[in-house]
Amino acid sequence: MKKFILISVFVVLFIGCKSVSYIEFTTKKNIGDEIELSISADKKDQKNIWIDMNNNKRREEYEKITYFGEETKKYQLKDTIFRVYGKVKYLECKNNKLN
Repeated sequence: MKKFILISVFVVLFIGCKSVSYIEFTTKKNIGDEIELSISADKKDQKNIWIDMNNNKRREEYEKITYFGEETKKYQLKDTIFRVYGKVKYLECKNNKLN
């Protein structure tokens, strides 16, 4: 329990008391393969939503989401672990060989 509390305190201090929301996925697909996601969010939140395709925890220009809606969009994997950052209202990610 002490270890968990220490880690939690470190994370809060490290990110400057700012709440960072993300959903992390691990896939059995290979690097270079495509995944399909459908993402919806409130208009005001869309500019802060992005997919960390290379798992470096930094926002890159190519990781910006440009389409929001019910239809799926394809994204190329740069790592077998990826995160969707931001305040997502709806996320569909079926058929992506997720662990």
